[in-house]
Formats: sequence, structure tokens, C-alpha cells
Amino acid sequence: VNAYLSRTCLDFLVGFHLSPLLWRKLPGSKSAGRVQSLALRKIVEREYEIENFIPQKYWTLEGEFLNENNDVLTGSLVKWQNKKIEKFMWTEKSAEEAAKKLQLDTYSLEKVEKFTKIYRPNAPFITSTLQQAASNILHWKADYTASIAQKLYEGVELQNKTVGLITYIRTDSVKISSEAIKECRLVIKEKFGEKYLPEKSNEYKSKVRNAQEAHEAIRPVDIQLSPDKLENVINNNLLKLYSLIWKQTVASQMKSAEYLLYNAFIFSDNGTWKIHGRKLAFDGFQKLIPSSTDTENEGIFENQNITSCTKVSVMEHETKPASRYSEAGLIKFLEESGVGRPSTYARILQILDERGYVKSQQRSLSPTERGWLVVGFLINYFEEYIEVNFTANVEEKLDSVARDKMNWQDVVQSFWKSFIVNVDKVHEVKIYDSLRKIENSFEKHFFDNRECPACLKGTKELKLGKSNIFIGCSRYPECNWIQKKASEVSRSLNPESENEIIVKYGPYGAYLEWQKTKKRLHIPSVMNSQTITLEEAKKLESLPIELGKHPLSNEVVKVGIGRFGPYVQHMNNYISIRKDDIFSLTLDECINLISESSSRKKSFSKSKFTKKTSKTNK
Repeated sequence: VNAYLSRTCLDFLVGFHLSPLLWRKLPGSKSAGRVQSLALRKIVEREYEIENFIPQKYWTLEGEFLNENNDVLTGSLVKWQNKKIEKFMWTEKSAEEAAKKLQLDTYSLEKVEKFTKIYRPNAPFITSTLQQAASNILHWKADYTASIAQKLYEGVELQNKTVGLITYIRTDSVKISSEAIKECRLVIKEKFGEKYLPEKSNEYKSKVRNAQEAHEAIRPVDIQLSPDKLENVINNNLLKLYSLIWKQTVASQMKSAEYLLYNAFIFSDNGTWKIHGRKLAFDGFQKLIPSSTDTENEGIFENQNITSCTKVSVMEHETKPASRYSEAGLIKFLEESGVGRPSTYARILQILDERGYVKSQQRSLSPTERGWLVVGFLINYFEEYIEVNFTANVEEKLDSVARDKMNWQDVVQSFWKSFIVNVDKVHEVKIYDSLRKIENSFEKHFFDNRECPACLKGTKELKLGKSNIFIGCSRYPECNWIQKKASEVSRSLNPESENEIIVKYGPYGAYLEWQKTKKRLHIPSVMNSQTITLEEAKKLESLPIELGKHPLSNEVVKVGIGRFGPYVQHMNNYISIRKDDIFSLTLDECINLISESSSRKKSFSKSKFTKKTSKTNK
């Protein structure tokens, strides 16, 4: 309780003091938070790293060999004239010259190294790993996963009674009860046989820093209730998530998978080649959760000699920057760093999206211009408080409070003393000065060059409008040159058409405007406003679309996008939906949403009536 009090107190102190500062110093910015701002910083810094990455070309050599069974085996060159291959040692010309020499060589199998590799099943889900798995496998957002898991936990109607299908969903423990383990072992024996059952039950230790382990891992309440028994009983998305949890729980108590791995080394006068391969020896838990990795190069296991080299290829490559964070990747980073609690990750990501600080494109998170601005401000004036080590150390102190080793008021007071001094100093900072610091922090992002193209005397500067960020000349008002950010420049999709379609940017994001009819339509985040095509625009123009008729009312069910986002329409009811990819919605999914909305309204109406009645009785 004391740890909870101190965590809540710290979050309020940060939020209620940083957010008003942002409102004054960066008008249009909405909020900052202890963990939220750290997560945003990681997204912005990764994007800056990507933007400034300079790719380098390099070359490798690959050979195709035949053995006595005419199996084709692919290997890579690891030594050239007794020198170990380095990544950037080849030029295109030298690699091609080496390939010609190698093609003429005589080859023989030098040695084969064989070994066994054991792949243990993963632990049952905790809050964060469930969100990661749902993101990677089902392509769901973290907050949507949390809402579906909550429904499974609260219960569904089965045989005229409400039955909870899974255990508590906010947990950082990977342990399950002894009764659940016994049920798992029974299911494994019945469905897969004795050979998939380990002699002893598998045990797991939490990898989360400062794990509290106050609850079990997330598992089915009744493990005998397999997903196939719930088909056509619960809706599709509930079934998908339940199936994921059920499989992970059962697989965690199955035997490990075994692979035979080998490295075969092929020798010639000029080079040494390495062929790597693996072969499945026992599938174990992968019987239930198959591996996505294919078996490769199996023929060499017989130690047959190499008869010839059929081809030597020069492969050109280019170094790539680190990829953007996905929701799953960011949650994993926060979890491994010991920042925040598992139950807060979904809400943190939701807040960043709602505040307009990040956008999700092709399941990757990238910052908006507003996000860049906020992080630039915080780095310059509150960097200490949005560092991984600082935030993780605060979490460690909070866990010490939970273990009764520290006083919660001391933790809050030590944080507050230095924090409020910093806040008071920043109150004196002028908006102009803060913008100059921000643009210097991310200069390469905001400017291609600093010279004003109009007057050639001033320099480009960041400026704030009522609802947007733009670049102007430092000599304003003498020079009125302005430029919107490249990501905010309007563009036409069909300039020769009478009803031209233009991509525009407003205070609420990107939208399409039809010039002749003046129709406007919000561009959902599932589509990239910078690369949206004419075909996609026409697809949006066709909205709302009819999916069919409701089986009870016989009225048409439609889906569309309005000023408040995607919606499902049934008669005069409009139900907001979080799913941006509305073109993939099915009639059954919409009927479920309508039903859930109707039951919520009835529940709310009933609670209001009960309150009024109780007041009247009093």
C-alpha cells in the first residue's frame, strides 16, 4: 500500500508540474509523465538514429556445393588464403576476382562438427509478455489486448452462467499453482502422449527486475477447457486470445525441443567454407506451438564427400539502421529496464497516441513533430528525470518500500526537493530560448541547411503557430519566409482530375479533401499520409460501406470513419471502435460490438436508476 501511495504521489508530482510547464512553454503540447516521457524519448532517439544513419556497402561470397547424393548445400566463405573474413574487407572488384579463383578450385570435406541444442518452452504469460505476443502474432495494440484479456478475466456467458476463463491479468509472476501444473500434465498426456511429458514439472524464474510476484502467471482457470471447446461459443477475438494463453500455459509444461546442429567445413587451395545446418530430432513443445524456422542443409549429416562446387556468388549487402520500436519492442525494453509496472504499459502507449506524440505505421512507432518538440524540451531542462537509470532506480526504491526497507515519505521527499527547484528555474525560461535549445538538440531533423532561401541573410528557426510547428526566418518581420515541415506539406493525388483529391494536415492530423465537393475525410493511422495512393483514397471515399443485415433487427450494419474516428452504425446508433483497419472488419465482429455496446448501456441505465431509487428511499 505504501509503495502504491509513493508511486501515485511521484506520478502526480511529475505530471501536475511538468504538464503545465509544457502548456506555457510549448503551446499545444498536452502532458508529460514520469514513465510516459521516457518511453517517448526512446522512440524519438531511435528515429533520430535512423534519420542520421549512413549506410555502408559490403560484399560476401556464397558457394553452392553438391555431395554424393546430389544434395545442394549452401555455404559462406570464412577464410580467404588463410585469413579470416572481415565484414568490410572486400570491394566489389576484389570479391569478383576471388570468386573466379574459387570457382576453379578443387574441394573436399575437411570436418563436420555435430552437437545438440535444446530449446526450452517459454514461461507462461505475464502482463507484458502477453501484450508482446498479441502484438507479434495477432497484430493487436497493447490497450486492445488488455481490454480483451479483461473480458476473459471478468467472465463470459457459458451454459447460462458467467464463467471467468483466465486468472488475474495484471501480474509479473511466471509461476502457476501446483493444481494447474497437474491439470497441464493430464492434458499433455491425453492429447500428445507420455513422450511429451517431462519427468518433473518445468519451473521458471521471473526475468523482470524487481518482480513482485503477488499473483500467478496468466493461465486458463480450467485447463481442461481447450480452445476447440469454445468455438462458436465466444466471439472470435476472445477465442484468439484465450487460445494464445491456453497454448502457452500447456506448452510451458511440455518437454523441450531438440535439434541436431552441425557446422561442416569445406577446404580448397584458396579458401575455407562453412556450411551450417540443423535438423529436428524431437519437436517437444513445438508440437503445440510450431517453430517458424525451417530445417536446412540436412544431407551433410551422412559425412558424404563434396563432389563439386556448382556456383560461387558475390552477394552485395548494405548496413541497415536499427529498426523502429514496435509496441511489443517498446514494452520489452521498458520491462527489461525495470521501468514502470506491467499493468501500466498499455496505458502509457495509449496516452502517447492520444496526445498526438507518436503515430503507428505498419506496426512501427514513430514520433510526430509534436513528439520531437516535447522530447527536445525535456532533454534540455529535465534530462535527469527521463533517463533509464534514474527511472529504474526510482522503481527499485519503490520496491524497497514494498519490502518495508524504506519509508515511502522519505522516497517522495528526496525526489521532490531537487525536482521542484528545477521546475522553478524552468518557469523563468522564455519560449524563444527553449525553441533555440530544441532545434540545436535535433538540428539534422529540423533543417537541411540553416540559411534562409528568401533573404539569404537570416537563418531558419523553429516557430510555433496556434496549432502547428513551422520553420521561419530569424529576420521576421523583415523577411516573411515560412516553410511547413516536409511531413506537413499538402500534396495532390490526382492533379489532372476535375475533383482533385489533396492530402492536407490540420490540428487533428492528416485528412483528404475533394476540391470540387469540399468533402473531407480523416486518414486513419493504418494508412501512411505521406505515401497514401489514389486507390486508397477512393477506398476511403466509398465509406460508409454496408456489411450486411443484423440477424435480430434485420437492419443494415455499416462501418465508416467520422470526426471522432472509425465507427459501426446500426440504425441510429454509432459505436466507436479502436480498430483503424475497418476494411478487415467482418459482420460477425460488428454484431458483437453492437451487442457489447447495448449491454453496457443497459448496465449504465440500471445503475443510474438504482442510485436514484436509493436516494428517494432515504
